[in-house]
Amino acid sequence: MEQLKKTLKMCAALMLALVIAITATGTTAEAASVKLTKANSGKVSCVLYKGAKAKKATFKLNSSTFRYHSSLYPGYDVYDVNVTLTRANLSKTDIIKTVKESKKKGTNILDYAMIMVDANGNSVSGLNYTYPSYSDSSSYKTLKATSGNTRYYISGWRKKTVYTGSVYIPQGQSVYLGFAGLRNGQIKKSVYNKWINGNKTYYSAGFGKTKKGYAIAGQIA
Repeated sequence: MEQLKKTLKMCAALMLALVIAITATGTTAEAASVKLTKANSGKVSCVLYKGAKAKKATFKLNSSTFRYHSSLYPGYDVYDVNVTLTRANLSKTDIIKTVKESKKKGTNILDYAMIMVDANGNSVSGLNYTYPSYSDSSSYKTLKATSGNTRYYISGWRKKTVYTGSVYIPQGQSVYLGFAGLRNGQIKKSVYNKWINGNKTYYSAGFGKTKKGYAIAGQIA
């Protein structure tokens, strides 16, 4: 189970640019500071570079189809989930400053992290997943901007990301699925590596905020 969770996180992290990863292995309570918006649809903010005005994406979690009990994992219930994130368009300034900051920090460009949390915004453990599908997402695009003789690119950008899959949840546990946005721009490579390896929660990695609107999740169990 632990290996599958790590594999899913790495597959998500290897997307060319704007990365979405699953956070479900947090071992600390520091995410309790996050003001989580508990809703199946709404807006979620993200700051792409330090000093930028927050961008707002649209979030929607479709009603889960509940399949009672799992023969594969006794003691777990299975939920089919479909979650959509539709991003705001980026301006020329957004592209240039985001690319500059990501190069300075030495990591791929990030915007949102997919989160599975409890009602207080804390990461939860003990979950399992089927391999997620992104087939209903919009096609990848390369965003371009020019300043003087320099061109800036964000590759692998999607207007809409749709995650479809099944989640195995221990019976009686309440779980919320959604997204948290960057709160202060691109994160450092060292922080990114610790987050992907499960040594940091989404909040300690730089996603979510004590201000409402930076983390949203709908209840799936």
